[in-house]
Amino acid sequence: MKKRILCVVLLLLCVVSAVSFSAVTTQSSRICRCADSSGAYTVRFSGTHADVTRCASRTTNAGLDLSYTILGACACRDRVVLLCDDLKNDQLIIYIYSLDTDVLENFAVYGMKLYGNTDFCCDERAVYIENHRNNKELRAYSFSGNLLNSYRFDEEITDLFSGYDGGVYAVGNHTLYSLSGGGFTAVSGGTVQPHLSAADSHVLVSDSGDAYVLEHDRIARSFPVDTDNTACSACVAGSRLYVPDGTVINGYDIDTGERVSCYSLSARSSLLYADGDSIIAVFDSRSQRIAAEDFTELNPPAAHENHPDDNAGSSSAGSNTNSQSADSGTLSAISSSVYRVDTVNYRITGIAPGTTAAQFKKN
Repeated sequence: MKKRILCVVLLLLCVVSAVSFSAVTTQSSRICRCADSSGAYTVRFSGTHADVTRCASRTTNAGLDLSYTILGACACRDRVVLLCDDLKNDQLIIYIYSLDTDVLENFAVYGMKLYGNTDFCCDERAVYIENHRNNKELRAYSFSGNLLNSYRFDEEITDLFSGYDGGVYAVGNHTLYSLSGGGFTAVSGGTVQPHLSAADSHVLVSDSGDAYVLEHDRIARSFPVDTDNTACSACVAGSRLYVPDGTVINGYDIDTGERVSCYSLSARSSLLYADGDSIIAVFDSRSQRIAAEDFTELNPPAAHENHPDDNAGSSSAGSNTNSQSADSGTLSAISSSVYRVDTVNYRITGIAPGTTAAQFKKN
């Protein structure tokens, strides 16, 4: 009797395990957030409905009602891709929505599935999906449903994402691969930590808090950044990398990896987008534009340092060899409604290029 009960229990455990493994699951958050040079995208989906938002120079919104339950989403260059399972007919239904033209199309891929750990992404020409039967294979489908290519790797694909200006990256065994020509090529220079997103065309950021600077086909350098270990989308404006960390946006010098500025938000943002010199922080139901000058500089230059690049835009109150012994009272007596006077670091900033000595004294 005991043996019979034990067999029944073991049989039930096997059934539960099989169901857990084979069950089709969705993206856990039911929210897709990503950004590229065309804007910042947020796709919220539940059941057969999806709400799409793109933040750029102007905000675009769309609501989509489909015929199948949405399991996952991705976006790139004005296109939003929604993946749905048609279990009855054993096929994956892929919807392609264009924000610019407001056109919704779809195609079916027979025999494909989307499990909880299935990686997928899109670029401006195709949809890339990991083969659920072989996690070392990646398949590319055109937006009309044609199989363009099958890419095979020596190890399991653990991450798949779009590049900032197009293209696709994959990660296998912490090696970064870049799609170029007819296949994926390993990027030299070191290993990476998934999951990754592109901050711009040459900087990648992982959710675990690592930034990687790419030069051609290699990782030139990397440095740590502060994150809250959740999916984040960073951006680059000028020579700085901006990374969200809860309710704070930190700015990093890309050349040195040093944290040089910060900005405090009223709420948590996990998606940033660079629009010219401004940063757009995207929240659940709104966005906020932040000018570069609104960030707080963390390490202002000391007075005794030489700053050849600042000659046109700043004036040191003690630029000679005895600057460290300058009388702080002399600078504290100087005020200006045009320039910013820093009595701590003996600097006057905000001087426009081409300013003459007479104009400087007048201001």
